[in-house]
Amino acid sequence: RPPPRSPACRSSAASDGDRGHDGRTHRVPLVTYVLDLWPYNLCSVLPIKSPFRRKIARGVSAWHYKRSDKLVALSEEQAALLREMTAGGRVKDMTIIPQYSEDFYAEDTHDTALCAQYDKDKHFTILFAGNISPAQALENLVRAMRTVRQHPAGPHALVLILGAGLSRADLEASIREQGL
Repeated sequence: RPPPRSPACRSSAASDGDRGHDGRTHRVPLVTYVLDLWPYNLCSVLPIKSPFRRKIARGVSAWHYKRSDKLVALSEEQAALLREMTAGGRVKDMTIIPQYSEDFYAEDTHDTALCAQYDKDKHFTILFAGNISPAQALENLVRAMRTVRQHPAGPHALVLILGAGLSRADLEASIREQGL
């Protein structure tokens, strides 16, 4: 009797280069870990306006998800969308594994210079930490800050943006252009 095989596993956020193998090729279950929900993520990054192209993207995405034996989602909301997309497919199991920060990032520290720079009694501070890409639409935050700053009774607010990504250079240019 042959030894048991491990499940085939792929991530929807990475190109696994397997040219379409889906677990059945090797008679093992296919587990897909869904980091970015397609086509929603695709349509938020690329300006796909055509209903026909959106329909094709939805169909291709659903086809891939339906071929999985098990899906791993990041949230209950994402799992609900996946259940809707995979109705009639072979998905038998869904697991939710939320992403989180490791406990060592929660270390309570006090930095006097940093506290003085971002004194909560002097201004309201908004923090964004993460990937800076078209999907986050951070240009909306820049426009909102411009509006807040132009309002005479508006609060003195600061925005801290921590991260890197595809849109960082464009975001920095927009911030400079807005005089922020």
